[in-house]
Amino acid sequence: MGKLKIIILSLSIAVMMGIYLYQDIVTYPPQSIHRWRQTDCLSICQNYYNNGFHFFKPEVHNQNSNDKTEGKGVGECPYYYFIIALLFKVFGPYYMIFRILNIIIVFTGLIFMYKLLNLISKSFLLSFFGTLLIFTSTSLVFYTNNFLTDPIALSLIIIGLYYFFKFRENEVLKYFIIFCLFSVLAILLKVTSGIGFIAAIGVLFISFIFRKQFKDELINIKKYKLLIPVLISVIIIIAWYAFAIKYNTENKSTYFSTRTWPLWSLSSEEIKTIFQKIWNYNLGIYFHLSMHIFILAALIFIFYYHKVLQKTEKLFLIALLAGNILFFIMWYYAFWYHDYYIINLLIVPVFIFAFAFKILKIKYPKIASSKLTAIVLSVFLVFNVLNTRKEIKIRYNGWPVDELQDIYGYYYLQPYLQQLGIQYPDKVICLPDTKPSYTLYLMNLKGWTGFYAPNTKKDVDYYLNNGAKYLVYHGELLERYQFLKEFMHTKIGQFGNIAIYNLQDSSAKFVEYNPIIESNITSDSSTTIISNAKKGDLYLISAKLKSYKKGFLEISADNPNQLFVKDSNKVITEDPEWYELKTFVYVHRNIKNDRLSVAVKNNSNQNIKCKELTAIKIKEHKKVIL
Repeated sequence: MGKLKIIILSLSIAVMMGIYLYQDIVTYPPQSIHRWRQTDCLSICQNYYNNGFHFFKPEVHNQNSNDKTEGKGVGECPYYYFIIALLFKVFGPYYMIFRILNIIIVFTGLIFMYKLLNLISKSFLLSFFGTLLIFTSTSLVFYTNNFLTDPIALSLIIIGLYYFFKFRENEVLKYFIIFCLFSVLAILLKVTSGIGFIAAIGVLFISFIFRKQFKDELINIKKYKLLIPVLISVIIIIAWYAFAIKYNTENKSTYFSTRTWPLWSLSSEEIKTIFQKIWNYNLGIYFHLSMHIFILAALIFIFYYHKVLQKTEKLFLIALLAGNILFFIMWYYAFWYHDYYIINLLIVPVFIFAFAFKILKIKYPKIASSKLTAIVLSVFLVFNVLNTRKEIKIRYNGWPVDELQDIYGYYYLQPYLQQLGIQYPDKVICLPDTKPSYTLYLMNLKGWTGFYAPNTKKDVDYYLNNGAKYLVYHGELLERYQFLKEFMHTKIGQFGNIAIYNLQDSSAKFVEYNPIIESNITSDSSTTIISNAKKGDLYLISAKLKSYKKGFLEISADNPNQLFVKDSNKVITEDPEWYELKTFVYVHRNIKNDRLSVAVKNNSNQNIKCKELTAIKIKEHKKVIL
């Protein structure tokens, strides 16, 4: 019967993941909210893969350490990134490997969450729904199928705490050692996951110190047998973070944070602004409002019937709550932008559910196991799952991804770069990208971006002296970068809106991009339709017009609010009476009816005559390794 329950739970989690569109998202490059931080994680993995798996020399593609000459730096312990890099060695450096492993580990963590809830509450029904309700947090769902380690740390600490409570119930020392092992693995990834570890150890040793008050709940194993694995765990954690601080200091790296952002370091106006952001926006993406009410009601229920719980259980919950509040105060500033900081704080609602369900099972056993309870929880779960699905769709098809239309080319650029003779570990200056390693990772090149932007010719000369060979620039040259014109003499490539310049060899030749064509549509009309257009597709659109006509290409979805391109590059043809409009279109979001409308228009927004209106679907991107 126990195995059947796990199978039912597993199928339910799998169905939820399907509803959350995991099967589509697993193939996506880093994008949407916090693509900056997503890329940091991938960049460390890729550099391990590139540089020979030197564990204690983690680095990213952006050269911002050692006076902007190297990419060395570290935050959390990179053992997970190292494992990913080893998988890259076996299967190839594909970003979907990271997503898949994340999903597998969080899936396992959810199974252990159920086992933990069931161990405490002794109720399959309540534990089943409690686990699935936790997995309606938008932050947890989004970052599970992603590249951050926060969901991994949460999963590991939950596995550890399951063995801790199993140890308390059975007093088998190996369970305590397993608890310490998984706690260390979690804390090395995210120090915030240590809240559960500290609470568990604190409660255990407080019960030893105040033996009379906890005489009915004491563990009979000798204290030194527990102290040894705890000390080893603490030593490992301290040793790692001491190394991280030393490594960053030696390499003059300030990129990865190893400090707090406490509330008292901010002005009253900043505190107010951040609180408003959390209250008005973040709470809604941590959970739906109904879940916040449900969790609060469960906590009040615990306070009302607290006498049902053991003293150690009450003390453990108080410690978790205190730990979360302390963390919120110490890293208050981070909650302004970083919704993933909430993930490891979800350990509190997990145990609120566990203890509330235990009380309900004892005080109201009929309610805890009734069909009506199952129906109500089912409806509540479905409502929250559908709400989370909506939020996930917004993240991948709403405002966070619109900017991808400007930087789409980097997803496809590697084969063309290799044709130009550009490959790792060549160094490039990539502008105007304001993210530290995003475009650099997608090209798999070392270099500098607009994160620490060059402001003068002198800055560019410094990069040249430290190995910069190429300048990669996308879009129109911004006013602040006008000084770059004197470096833009030797153009060697053009890919969509991305121009590539050789900074070291003025005799280098221009190499035209010749796409591998998957399919094409040609029409002599001023409009055409691209059918079966999917997110991630890349099209090259072109049309020929009479030279006296002024026109542009407009590409949009059936939904008029989904305009992809309203512009184009003018290309002179061999026939002086004609000129060509040409533009790339990257399908950066799902579109209505899976089709794009292509039209040639003039400045009055009227269709104008043309010939050879062509839409080429490019195949080459399928060979890109990221």
